[in-house]
Formats: sequence, C-alpha cells, structure tokens
Amino acid sequence: MDIGTLRLVDFVTPPCLFHAMRHHIRPGAGGLHRHDFSELFWVERGPLTYWPDGKPLRLEAGDMVFVRPERAHGFSGEAVIVNVAFAAATMRDLQARHGAGGAWDRAPDSPYHLPEALGELAAAFATLLSGPPDSRLNLESFLLRCMALALLAVPAGRGEAPPEWLQAALGKFRALPSLPPGTAPFVKLAGRCPEHVGRCVHKAFGRTLSELLGDIRVDEAARRLAGGDAKIHDVAWGCGFRNLGHFYAQFKRRKGVAPRRFRLDRARILAGGAKTC
Repeated sequence: MDIGTLRLVDFVTPPCLFHAMRHHIRPGAGGLHRHDFSELFWVERGPLTYWPDGKPLRLEAGDMVFVRPERAHGFSGEAVIVNVAFAAATMRDLQARHGAGGAWDRAPDSPYHLPEALGELAAAFATLLSGPPDSRLNLESFLLRCMALALLAVPAGRGEAPPEWLQAALGKFRALPSLPPGTAPFVKLAGRCPEHVGRCVHKAFGRTLSELLGDIRVDEAARRLAGGDAKIHDVAWGCGFRNLGHFYAQFKRRKGVAPRRFRLDRARILAGGAKTC
C-alpha cells in the first residue's frame, strides 16, 4: 500500500507555527497517511475508528491522542475531531525543558480518556485560536495544558478507567481557588468513604490518593509560579502545603528544579516567547 506523507509546509505558512482545525470526518474519508510534523487530536463527537499502523482502534468522545511524526495512521466512520499540527522540534523542546515526554511518547494506540475535560480542552483550543499564530508562548501554553490533562488520565492498558464520580471530583478539586491540605477534603468532594476512594485511585492511577493529590498540588504551584508574582510561601500555602521545606522537596522531586529556579527559568522563556503577527 502506498502511504502518502503530509508536510507541515503545505499547511503552515511562516511565521505561523501551527495548523488547527475542527474537522468533521465522514465515512470513506481516506486511507492511511504519514506526516513530517507532530500532531495532537481529540474526539469531540464520536465514536470514531482510528487506525494506528493500520490496526483499528475505537475512540469515543473525550479520547485524546498524541501522534508522532512518520507514524502511519488514518480514520474511518463519522465523527468530529479537533486537530492541531506543529513542528516536531516544538515537542522535543518541551520534553527537554519539562521532562514531559511520558504523555507524548506512549504509542498512538494508547489514547487518553478525558470525557470530563472536554470543556477544558475546548477552552484551551479557543484560546489557541484567539492568540497570535506566530507566538511560541501561545502554542506551548496550549500543548502544556493538554499534556497536564494527559498526566491525570488513564492510557489504554494502564489500570482501570476512573469512574465518573472520581473524574468529577478531580475536576472540582483542581478548580478550587485554594487547594486544601490533606486527603479529607478530596474524599468529601468525592462523596465516598476514604477506603473506597483510595482503592479506586490505586486501580486507576497506580498510586495512592496522597501521591495523586501531591502531583496536582505541585502542578498548580508551577502554574502559579510561572504566571504570577506571588511569594513562594504564599504559593505553597495556596496549594495545600503547610510546611515550606516539604513543599521545596516535593516540587524539586517532581519538576527537577527548586521553585525559585523554576520561576526564573519560566520568566526567561516567556520574555522571549511571544511575537505579534
């Protein structure tokens, strides 16, 4: 079978950095293809049959997939997907700076199931489209948000899918203006007994509830450090850390650098990141 290769230069005119669209896939839409760029898509309305390397995989609304360059793939059925294409070098740079390769490097037949995050994905996509198309900051902000969501989702073949009540509780917890310490507030949001919550978290994510909430707290702290000028101890407190030494240790373990260095590095990146078309 002759598999064509799509090129980014045929879709993106410099200085713009990405091609983004909402695409209505119809029956008989076409065969397999490859491309020389990185790609991210999610199913907005499904179901859809996805064909990584010619093998059928059923996707539902809320399934998000990262596709690496040169990977043969295609679609069949009738569905609506949101698709963003961009240079492979952009993703390599994000991986080098954030160590965020896990979500990207998994095989494309391992979608991330995010039905509760469709609204957040839609908002991120709208922000991307409304921003400058030649802004590296605009593109990277979008990609990092999608990758952060993927970290809390369950790839196919890795644990059980979180029950809807657990996904809803995680969404509510992440949306709190100030993250409370401990696990009891989350258990209350979930509306289940602590033992049941703990078992479901372990089945879905392979970690304890405390570890999962620790990841959420550090991710939120990183977002606040990168996007504001609040004092570090105020950021730590607002993310549920009541001991500054513990916050520093947890942040460095998960992000690879201390909070202050993280903030300085992000400030340097943002200072040179944005242009105007």
